[in-house]
Amino acid sequence: MPTNPQNQEVLGDSLYVSIYVLRAAPSRAQLEALLKKVVRAIGMSTAGLPAKAWVYPLESGQGGVGVTICQPLVESFIIADSWPELSKTYLVLASCRRYSPQAVAAVVAQEGFPCEFQGWLTAR
Repeated sequence: MPTNPQNQEVLGDSLYVSIYVLRAAPSRAQLEALLKKVVRAIGMSTAGLPAKAWVYPLESGQGGVGVTICQPLVESFIIADSWPELSKTYLVLASCRRYSPQAVAAVVAQEGFPCEFQGWLTAR
């Protein structure tokens, strides 16, 4: 493991993951805006990397109905996966840097989406 004289977290040493269920199906534009607000609220950075979105069903007809958006972060990634027919969206945040899962839930609630924090995992 790399030495760390300032006793700061070393990116890649751990992965912190939190999962949320929104009891709503925001539009693609709303989800993109929400992801940006969450990233800002937890003090992380996209470093200008664009989010990638997939709209379902695919042209081949595969998949359900909805959209998946993945936003890379300097510190790892955040994903929104919506299921409009179920009025449900999953939000998954994974980061090598510790963050507050409550801050994420607060941003989601401020945007008016009912949100249930599902859990927190630390992998080392």
